[in-house]
Amino acid sequence: MARRSSFVTHDIDEAIKLGDRVAVLRAGGHLAQLADPAYLLAHPLDDFVADFVGKDRGYRALSFQPSRHHSLTREATVPLGATAAQATAAARDGWILVTDDSLRPLGWIQPERVTTAIQPEMLQRAARWRPSAVRFAMSWTLPCLRQVDGG
Repeated sequence: MARRSSFVTHDIDEAIKLGDRVAVLRAGGHLAQLADPAYLLAHPLDDFVADFVGKDRGYRALSFQPSRHHSLTREATVPLGATAAQATAAARDGWILVTDDSLRPLGWIQPERVTTAIQPEMLQRAARWRPSAVRFAMSWTLPCLRQVDGG
């Protein structure tokens, strides 16, 4: 038995995250547009709908764009206080993500530099220090961009 439910909100972010289909209503309850969230964000029917979903709708729509070339992987982690042996065993590319007791990321560390239990002051705080992240960012190109090398 199929069930349908309706959720009413004035929060467009909430609507596109929770809804399979989103209805935008004009004053008086008149339907302005009914569509799935990705379509609504990419193709607002008129200025009223475009204004309602917001000027940053392109950013919201990015969360609906699948990637055929890149898959998500679970990042290996160790807790703050882990030993060098634990960090070395978990590392995949020379770096390991260090988390707190609630599994919130705290920073990155290179296991070969660990000689004592991992402490907060030992951590790199930005992904720019991760060579694999830099290689990924440098190798990834958008279809609309072309490399120009002077020739």
